[in-house]
Amino acid sequence: MVALPDKLAADATYRQAGAAFAAATPADPPYVALDVKLMRAFAQFPRVEVPAGKEGRIFELRTYHSHSEQAGATKIGMFEGGGEIEIFRRTGLIPVFFAQDLTGTRLPSLTYLLTFADIAARDRAWKVFGADPAWQRLIAMPGLTETVSGIDNQILSPTRYSQI
Repeated sequence: MVALPDKLAADATYRQAGAAFAAATPADPPYVALDVKLMRAFAQFPRVEVPAGKEGRIFELRTYHSHSEQAGATKIGMFEGGGEIEIFRRTGLIPVFFAQDLTGTRLPSLTYLLTFADIAARDRAWKVFGADPAWQRLIAMPGLTETVSGIDNQILSPTRYSQI
C-alpha cells in the first residue's frame, strides 16, 4: 500500500488511461471527497460478487462500528459462522462484498455492500430480513446485540463505467 503511488506514477499505461481523471479541474472534480480504506475480505466471502443485471440498480454501503475488538470479531462471526450471510441471501439482501476494515476512521469496523433493483426492493428485503425467524434467533443469543455501536449507511448509484 505504501509503494502503490510510486508504482502507479511509473506505469505509463496507467498514467495515459487516467490522464483526464488526474487533470480534473476544480470546476469538474471527479469526486467530492476521497476516503481510502484497506479491507480484508471475510473468509466465507473471499471475492466481490458481481451482480447480474447491471441496469437500473442501486447499492447500499454499510459500515458497522464496534466498541471493542472483541465485539467487532463477534459481529464478523455472526456473518460468517452465525449464518447471517445466508439469511441475507434468502431474504433478498444481495451481497456484493463483506470485509473487515483494517484502516480508516472509527475502528474496529466492518463494511459490506448490497445491491437492489431500487429503493422499494431494498425496503422490502430489509423488512423480510428483520422478520426472518433465523435472524430473530441469532440476535436473541446472549451478547450478540451489543456488537455494533454505530452504523454508517449510504445509498449509491453506480456510474456508467462501474465494473459492478
